[in-house]
Amino acid sequence: MSRLLQLTLLTSTIALFAACGVTEPDTGGEPPDVAGVSVSAPSTSIGIGATLQLTATVSPSGAATGVTWSSADESRLTVDSNGLVTAVVAPLESGTVRITATSVENAAISGSVDLTITCGPLVS
Repeated sequence: MSRLLQLTLLTSTIALFAACGVTEPDTGGEPPDVAGVSVSAPSTSIGIGATLQLTATVSPSGAATGVTWSSADESRLTVDSNGLVTAVVAPLESGTVRITATSVENAAISGSVDLTITCGPLVS
């Protein structure tokens, strides 16, 4: 078969696959590197003694999703391994505390949210 014919067939085959949406199969390779972590909360205010469930989202899709949670001030807001924040009953003072989710795969990548402690019940 001539080189020109081979090249024409190859080009036509690639164009056909592209037009049909055919992509290379997933080879089960390594997941993508973690690029970012974002933290979302249903509210940015929490009343003393109340709880608030936070959610961490790791990007890109398919990257390892494990995070560790931490509080900038455990004496006022605690956070468990699932992102559940509890406003400690004492000391009875309002203010803001940062809660951070850090990627298990890359500790240099994290996301956080600042929560405001109110002296009343949970406020939206």
